[in-house]
Amino acid sequence: MNLQEYQGKTARFKAGDVSHKEALAVWALGIAGEAGEVAEAVVMKRKQKIGEELGGELFYVATLAGDLGLSLSEFSLDFRINFRMKFATFCNPESLALDLSIKAARMAELIKKHLGQGHPIKMAAVKELLADLLLCMASLAAEYELTLDAIAQQNIDKLAKRYPSGFSTSDSLTRSDRGG
Repeated sequence: MNLQEYQGKTARFKAGDVSHKEALAVWALGIAGEAGEVAEAVVMKRKQKIGEELGGELFYVATLAGDLGLSLSEFSLDFRINFRMKFATFCNPESLALDLSIKAARMAELIKKHLGQGHPIKMAAVKELLADLLLCMASLAAEYELTLDAIAQQNIDKLAKRYPSGFSTSDSLTRSDRGG
């Protein structure tokens, strides 16, 4: 599954009855929270958990981008990944997880200024951060011989099992994968 297909499929798993502003807050908080989960999995050296948490991160990146009218297909990662892997000396899982957390915090800051302080959304900065987040995720996935396409498929499969009829608060509260 490519990232554009993934982004289209995430819509049925978005929280239902929330305003656009509430949705932006949820997506920004999700990006920040999942970045922390990824970092924890990297520190614990749990490859499967890293893939799962990258799936959560990808969900929030895809939904934020979609709610802002952006398609993940806009972000070409091939050149950036090849450049980073060839020239960057800080390409190790711990540094990549830290970089992901920093980019997530910067995205949260942009959304906070929009929602809490009335600033217009700086779309150029959002696009750059989305590209950086995707690059961090793809680079980190590559460190563990994973791909974002495979992570996207795994995440959609998990969400479909968790929320067979699309997102519902009831299903969220009684998640079978977490013992209810």
